[in-house]
Amino acid sequence: SGGEEKTNFFTGIDYSKQQATLKLTDYSRLSIRVNLDHSIRKNIRIGVSTNLSFNRRHLVRVGNGPAGFFQAALNTPTYEPGFKEEGSYNKPVSFDNHQAMLDNWKGMSKSFHTTVSGYLKWNITKDLTFKSSYSYDRTDYAEDFYYNTFLIYGQPDGVEVNGKTVNDMSVADLQAVADVFKQIGAKASVQT
Repeated sequence: SGGEEKTNFFTGIDYSKQQATLKLTDYSRLSIRVNLDHSIRKNIRIGVSTNLSFNRRHLVRVGNGPAGFFQAALNTPTYEPGFKEEGSYNKPVSFDNHQAMLDNWKGMSKSFHTTVSGYLKWNITKDLTFKSSYSYDRTDYAEDFYYNTFLIYGQPDGVEVNGKTVNDMSVADLQAVADVFKQIGAKASVQT
């Protein structure tokens, strides 16, 4: 952060990575923030704030039918071996073998989130102030899964599943407020 008489700025970068409780899941985020404020004139100030966030998660289906990790772990009898004698994954019930999921699961989501806001503050007189602001918000989100032939959803040849969502809040959140502040005596004031 820094600045001088007319202009102030702030920049920040944050990186976070977390391993989840489940072995196949994690989360990482890189965030960047930039703020800039500038006085055009003594009584007019403008500013902009920009936030960018890049998120990545490794995902696993936990309870979605026969391909869910918890379903596989909870519904496979404990007396059944994880592998057949020839070395392939044993699948004694209609759920995926939990070890096959641990060894072969590929699921990921990525997102990019942008928010930008700006403002204008105009002190028209010492008692009257005009404020206006604008904001923009957009999120791009995508999921990618690959089920190889060791998993139920990957039968018979392997399957890739992709999905993308865009949430674009580009509607102008334009606000304009006029504040009137009047001092009445030494200890009282009125603001409307």
